[in-house]
Amino acid sequence: MGEQGAALQGYNAALLEGLAELRARREELNGRIREEEAERGRLQARLGALSQRLARTNESLAGHLAARSDLDRSIAETEAAYGKRKMVPGPPNPDKRPPHQHCRPRRGERKRRKADTARRPGIQADSGEFSDIARCPEGRNWEC
Repeated sequence: MGEQGAALQGYNAALLEGLAELRARREELNGRIREEEAERGRLQARLGALSQRLARTNESLAGHLAARSDLDRSIAETEAAYGKRKMVPGPPNPDKRPPHQHCRPRRGERKRRKADTARRPGIQADSGEFSDIARCPEGRNWEC
């Protein structure tokens, strides 16, 4: 029986050694599981943040697309109206000058202005036409 006892002790030692190896592998596997669970938590947090960011970006994009659509519609309407305006001839402008370049003072206004400046000391009478043209857009006592 001594041999059987020695064989049992050998089997017992091998069994305990195998169990120790299995426990070591289990602990190693537990470490990997904890690491992957932590990674999953980090990824889920990033996914939540990215989902919120995606939702905000989609809302902003929808607003920008609507604004662009409004601008496109305004541009098309303006171009259509401008095209119609180009086809309709405007009032005749015989000398092709921009507005207010052919304006002049109403009758008697030049004489009255010269008389006013002659009565006030230190003010010189207006002698040229160009100063009249320069004041034309103010619209006082002018004929266009």
